[in-house]
Amino acid sequence: MCQLTRNVWSDNGEVLLARKGALLIGEQNKVMTQGVARVFVNWTTLKDENVNVRIGALGTDSLGASGLPAWVDNHFGQRFGGALLLSLLGDGLDILKNSTQQTGSNSNITYEKHI
Repeated sequence: MCQLTRNVWSDNGEVLLARKGALLIGEQNKVMTQGVARVFVNWTTLKDENVNVRIGALGTDSLGASGLPAWVDNHFGQRFGGALLLSLLGDGLDILKNSTQQTGSNSNITYEKHI
């Protein structure tokens, strides 16, 4: 359900089709595909004061593209977080190992515990 924020006029601008404040009732399409950040809506009823008008209109944006822009949670952190963490951990250990090695000579790493 949504409320109109401005008057809706006919194509030639002479006939008022729906007043500001009228309610639109519709159905949302639940099917979402990967990479699509749009919600598909089918408007079914327009309520204006005591008048109910049955309509069958698809929701579009201002350019006429099908559906309305929406925010979609792609769960990026859940999908790639583990792999990124393992990669960073492995690279960090490699850097640490390479920084302690000296080329052409034997080297020892000594860990001292201070009490």
